[in-house]
Amino acid sequence: MNHKKSILPIVISAILLGGISACSSEKTNAEYLASAKQYLASGNNSSAVVELKNAIKNAPSNVVVRELLGDIYLNVGDAAKAEKELSRAYEYGSMSAAISLLKAYKIQQKNEEVLALSSKLSMQSDQEQAVVEIYKGLALYRLGQDEKAEESINYANELATDSIYSKLGKAYLATKQKKNEEAIKIVSMLVNENPEFIDALLLLGQLQFAYKDYYEAITSFMKYQELQPKDLSIKLMLANAYVKNNQLQEAEEYLDELLLIAPEHAFTNQLKGFVRYSLNDYTKAQLFLNKAIQKGITSPENLLLAGYSAFKLKNYEQSYNQLRSIEDLLPSSHPAMKLLAVSQLKLGYSMEASDTLLKLENLSEEDIDLYSKASYELMKEGKWKEAKLVQNKVNALEFTDAVDIARKGILKLSMRDVEGVADLENALSLDSNMPEAKLALAGAYLQDNNYRKAHDLANKWLSNNRDDILAHNLNALAFLKEGNELEAKLAMQEALEIKSDNPLSLMFFAKLALKEDDAELALTYLDQLLANKPNHLAALSAYYAATSKIDKENLAVIKIKNSFDNNQNSLTHRLLYAKVLFSSKQPAEVISLLSTINTDSQLPDFYWTLLGDSYLALNQFTNAEQLFDQWTKVNPKNKQAWIKLALTAELNTDVVKGLNTITNGLKELKSDTQLLILQTHFYIKNDENILAQRNLNQLDKETQAQPAVQGLQGKVWANENRFDEALPKLLVSYKASPSSNNAGIIYIVYRAQKDMVTGITFLEEHLLSYPNDNNMRSLLAETYMRSNDNKALTHYQKLVHLVPNNIGALNNLAWLEYQRENYIVADEWAMQALSLDGENPNILDTAGIIKLEINDVDNALKYLKAATELAPNNETIKKHYQKAQKMK
Repeated sequence: MNHKKSILPIVISAILLGGISACSSEKTNAEYLASAKQYLASGNNSSAVVELKNAIKNAPSNVVVRELLGDIYLNVGDAAKAEKELSRAYEYGSMSAAISLLKAYKIQQKNEEVLALSSKLSMQSDQEQAVVEIYKGLALYRLGQDEKAEESINYANELATDSIYSKLGKAYLATKQKKNEEAIKIVSMLVNENPEFIDALLLLGQLQFAYKDYYEAITSFMKYQELQPKDLSIKLMLANAYVKNNQLQEAEEYLDELLLIAPEHAFTNQLKGFVRYSLNDYTKAQLFLNKAIQKGITSPENLLLAGYSAFKLKNYEQSYNQLRSIEDLLPSSHPAMKLLAVSQLKLGYSMEASDTLLKLENLSEEDIDLYSKASYELMKEGKWKEAKLVQNKVNALEFTDAVDIARKGILKLSMRDVEGVADLENALSLDSNMPEAKLALAGAYLQDNNYRKAHDLANKWLSNNRDDILAHNLNALAFLKEGNELEAKLAMQEALEIKSDNPLSLMFFAKLALKEDDAELALTYLDQLLANKPNHLAALSAYYAATSKIDKENLAVIKIKNSFDNNQNSLTHRLLYAKVLFSSKQPAEVISLLSTINTDSQLPDFYWTLLGDSYLALNQFTNAEQLFDQWTKVNPKNKQAWIKLALTAELNTDVVKGLNTITNGLKELKSDTQLLILQTHFYIKNDENILAQRNLNQLDKETQAQPAVQGLQGKVWANENRFDEALPKLLVSYKASPSSNNAGIIYIVYRAQKDMVTGITFLEEHLLSYPNDNNMRSLLAETYMRSNDNKALTHYQKLVHLVPNNIGALNNLAWLEYQRENYIVADEWAMQALSLDGENPNILDTAGIIKLEINDVDNALKYLKAATELAPNNETIKKHYQKAQKMK
């Protein structure tokens, strides 16, 4: 089919239509107005609007047309457009337009505008003035000026007692006086007598809503909407009433429409969030509720629902922040208190969790895990007293289930409460083969270093069953804890003879082989273990360590990858695979593997450091900074997050950001010594010596004696030209950490003391120990450029050997060989430098003067001309160029 043929009729039709349109004559304003009124009479408002707009194009100041167009907009609830037309009509002299303009302001809740306009109006009739006073009174009510509002409404009643607006004013007065029944009676009568009195309809719906008669409120609001379909505010009222009446589908239809128009509206987002929450859509509930909170509606209800939604999504940081903000408002029996406690535990805030748990009432057996977890976390932090308080809560519960009794016993034992043994023995009497109780009792003895009891327990089990693997393993672990490797080895061997794939024995012998540098033997044990347990993380990690010793890491990578492929939802498997990829210098693959993880969930520190270090390995400083910044937001109490972000900013040469980062970190981790020391480092980097010294003075004597801190003190004194005091401190720091930076500062101090001999000797000795320190070699070579060409040449040659593309070294080598009249060699160095940077005037100048010496005048002129153009104010280059021009 030839589609092009169909175009011609369309084009001809367009031309004909265009011709007809061009020949038609325009209507007069009177004709437009008459046509608009005809359309209005037939209910065709849109066509009437078109006619009136055409009339306005002809006569923009036509009052009648403007007012009629404004009234049309007002009658459908489009108050913004009505305001535009009615304000023009009022400006052009229409007093009747003023009443309608007040209505437009009222719909938009432009209360100040209502007051401003009403103060100018003095209507001819009492009826019209009463309307003005009513709108003025309503605006005053909204602005909190109740006394003035009542004055206006009472004045309206004096002017026109029987007018519908005066009666409406009486209804508003009744509501303010909390006479709601009287108010409803008044507006109900008004609506019955005047079904299209929209102000009365609106108030009636609002009163019904306040009385929680949501069905009737919806009926009133629907009638209002039929009369004012363009009024967005009534749609929000309808949505709210539908939500209250549990008609969520109907509510959501209005909310979706409103969000398309105003996606940032706080109350609309709140209602939408509530609907999604009620439908168990926690992801969207959290999204909309958070937006409502961000926009200012920080009600306890919003924070509670947002916190609960975040908890359901395992976003414990956000759940914690939102629930904590309303903790004091919740009764101790409220379910949200348990959610807060769980969130606190997940985030490592064990002290806060214990405080929350101690407030809870009406505990059940289901709560033992939560209390045990809190107690354990407190003990890890050494907070035994607080852990004991939590345990006492659990002790008050009476359990009948063996598992719960065992858990209670575990908790007691962990608190060094000997009654825990009785609980575990009780649990085992109810279920003698319960592994959980056996392991718990064994683990408690080992954790408490009570090896004799551990052995007694193991031997007791062995007396009942000589092949009890758990007993052999317990004996072996107890021997290991005691440092008796020989007995541990015998117990492990015996267990292995009973059960050839006993993981504990296989791991033991594999580690023993690795310790003895027998990687092949270690792999034999690990292969056996992994044959039955291919996803055993400790074995996979040891497998990588073993293969690394014999340069066969790829074998481990394959196994770890296969394990990850079969456990892609396992974060630990993903992290292990990423770790070996990073060790194999594959940072791009690590990024691909880790960057897709949802960081809203709780992640281990290793994830953040591994991904961030991978970005840094590829010099992706921005990505690294963004990641570490997110880490500080997800876990602001994590010191490592702040340190990594600050140091990354320094790597990216932004020491101001580094300082700001550590300062913000100290707001979260007040008085943290490590952060305070790092802040001092950044103060020095930012030339804030007074603040740096203030920090140093705050540190205790023991901390001040640390080499790194002495180094910071030395830097402060060096910046203050107190070189004699600074040098001993700097040398202490260098001895502990002989970094390039520390070496450079010491050299600078020697130079400032005019002790160049000692400074040069120091750098020479440093380079003997650290020959790959290119920065210090470059510094030493540059120093020798002024005093010893031979040594300068030697160091630059070593530097170029280490870093072939070091442009400065290549250029300086060319210059040194030029001075030694080795022009051919000098030219080779100069050409290498030029190939790397052909826009550097110094390199072009060096190349140019060397070319002159080997009679390559054309290239000399080319290079020197280019150098002169790049550095027109450099007199030396200019002289070289003039010399070349004379040789042409």
